[in-house]
Formats: sequence, C-alpha cells, structure tokens
Amino acid sequence: MKIFLSCTILLCLALALPADAQDDGDSSPTPSPTVLSTGPYPVLTLPGHRDWVTSVAFDETGTRLVSTSYDSTVRTWKALTGDSILTLHGHRHETLTAAYSSDGSLIVSGGFDHTARIWSAENGSLLMVLATHNDRVTSVRFLHHDSVVFTASADGYLRLWDRASGARLDSVRFEYLYQPEISSDANFAFYFGGSGAGAYVRLSDDSILVRFTNVLLGEFNQAGTQICMAMKDTSIVVWDIASRSIVARFKGHLGEVYSVSFDRAGRRVVSASADRTVRVWDIATGAQVFYAVAHDGAAICARFNPQGDRVASGGKDRAIRIWDVSASGVDAPVAGVRSEGFGVECLPNVTSGPFLVRLHGAGSGVAHVEVIDLLGTVVRSIDASAASGSLNVWMDASSLASGLYVVLVRSGGGTATSRLLVR
Repeated sequence: MKIFLSCTILLCLALALPADAQDDGDSSPTPSPTVLSTGPYPVLTLPGHRDWVTSVAFDETGTRLVSTSYDSTVRTWKALTGDSILTLHGHRHETLTAAYSSDGSLIVSGGFDHTARIWSAENGSLLMVLATHNDRVTSVRFLHHDSVVFTASADGYLRLWDRASGARLDSVRFEYLYQPEISSDANFAFYFGGSGAGAYVRLSDDSILVRFTNVLLGEFNQAGTQICMAMKDTSIVVWDIASRSIVARFKGHLGEVYSVSFDRAGRRVVSASADRTVRVWDIATGAQVFYAVAHDGAAICARFNPQGDRVASGGKDRAIRIWDVSASGVDAPVAGVRSEGFGVECLPNVTSGPFLVRLHGAGSGVAHVEVIDLLGTVVRSIDASAASGSLNVWMDASSLASGLYVVLVRSGGGTATSRLLVR
C-alpha cells in the first residue's frame, strides 16, 4: 500500500515487543467489528489497532485483509465479516507496508526497524527476516509468481530477494526515496524524493526515462501502462507511459493526499487525504464517483479489493473501514465516522439557509450537535434534548461558506453523522 507520511509525523514508539511472531491476537480482547449498511456508509468498521493505520491490502480472493500500524503490529482480518484473524508481532518499531503473496499463503511486511519480514498467512509464524536496509522499509511486494520479494527504503535502495533462500538478487540505489513503486514485471520503477522530484526508471540499466516535479507519491496500474500520482497541490494525475502525457487530472481534496491506488481494471483511482476523506475517481470521465468522510482524523491509506466493489481505508483514528463503491455517487449522503444504533439526517441536505437535523433511534437525553468543515473545524454547535429516541433541531447555514460539511451528533455514548452541502 502506498503511504506518504511527512517527516513531521515520524513517531518513535518505545514498544518492547517480542522478536518472534505470534500467530494469534493480542492478549487483550479485540472489539467486535461494527457492521453498517451498504452504499455510502462503511460496510464494516474494524477496531483493533492501537495507533495510526498506515496501510491496508486485500488478498487475491478479496476475502482477507492485511494492515500495518504505528502500533508495530501486522494484523489480518476477514474482509467479509471484519473478524480479526492474526496479530503478528516481531517488528521492533512502527510497521508501514504489507502485502499478500498471490496464492495467499504468505505475507511480507516492512517498517521502521529497517527490516522486511515474511510470515505464514495461515498460522502467523515468522518464516524469514530480511535485514534489508539502513532506513525504514516503505514498500514491499511479491513478484514473479511469488518467487521474488521486492523491498524499497528511505535509504534510497530498491532490492530484489529470492523468496526461498533470502539471498539478495539485485540492488539499485537512487536518491532519497519516500515511497517507490515497481512495475509488476520488475522492469521499471517510479520514485520521488523529499523535494517532490520524481522519476520513471528502467531498471535494466538504471536509466532515468522521465523526470517529474511536485510529486508526493505514485503507483503503477496492474498492466504497467499508467502511473497515478498525488501532487503537492493536492490534485491527482494519471500519467500514460506510452504517450508520455497526463490523461486525467482530479481535483477535490482539501488536504495533502497520502495514498493513491488503481483498481484492478485500471479504470478508477482511490485516494485518501489529510482532509479525512476517501474518494474514488473515474479515469475516462474525470468524475469523482465516490466520496466519504471516512475517518476521525486524516485518512492515511485506501485500496480496492480485486473485484473493485469494495475499498478498505485506514486512518489516524486507528480504525479500518470497508466501503461499498460499486454503485455510489457524489450526491448520495455521506457516512460519517460511525453509527452506533441510531441515525441522523439533514433536511434539506443541500441548503443556503435553515436546515433541520433529525435524529432517530437514540435514547433519551442530551444530544450534542456539531457542524464541521472538511478541515475539522467546528463551525456550529448546539446541545438539545432527545426525547423518546428522537430529536428535531433547526440550525442555520446562511453565514457559512459554500462547501461540504459534516453534521455530527453525539448521544448516549454513540456518534452518527450526515452530510450537508452549503451553496
């Protein structure tokens, strides 16, 4: 999973984890996954990580998910139910990236301890440690029918390893790398440096074919014919390798983009941003076809399942969420952080004046209502009494700037949200 985290958020966790992998969960109980409705609401919310979620990736069947976190663990999940499968301990510091092998039997992970580790996806046993680099390992994946392991690091090296023996097959050094990516045939690479300068490289002779500027991160599509790139101005571009030209540009994020990824067909791009949103973009039309305020804090990572009908996202709020993106549109109400036993709606949800906040299904008591912009600023708030599980309170948007807002209601220990568009 492609993650860009600026140097200002490099945390040094003093966790004394055992060196050997463990094939079961933490000793403390894992909260149950929250199952919500389909559509713009998250299908599942997966609690369990104790710090920021830095990457998510599905296996080839789309039935399992692997995640990494600043809590130094690697975790696997049942993607259809949200149940925790394994919690893998062994990395000495924060984990940043993980991927399944194509047959689903292995997991490779990397992180701040400068190593990549190969695990059994069946029982969680640690099979091999690749003491690979002199800085954090930011990207890993299996190549060539799982016989080769690719690793990349902030030390500037891309390396290929024999999966069976752990022997190093190749090593190429470029300038400082935040988040490099390699094509599926291992013939080409894309990388960028701290200054925003990127390059498209042929690995057979280490020649730089094209240079880019103002790039934060990027990823190849499955066919290796295009690269999607997050730019410094918060836009996303799709660059075609054959024509050496930009074929799509997406604008909409209001904060730095931390993750971009193609679907398997190469027709859509999913992005995650500091503005807390996850968005899906159609390459052919340039349209934003899905939008969700996905996390209570920055959305750090997002990735499609192989079937292309689900997206998993992870964020600063420690949660993983799975979204139905098969038939969602930008005009559908956007789900909020979570919905625990009650719902909220705004009537109308597109307005330039008064609007009604309607809460239903909650218990009696005081409900706290907030209107929040996409930068996380509370611009309106009110406390009201919810009698017999319902609440109707009028608010006014006439002095708010045009744009998208989240209406958040806290009641009885639960939280629900709805979208409000101010014109």
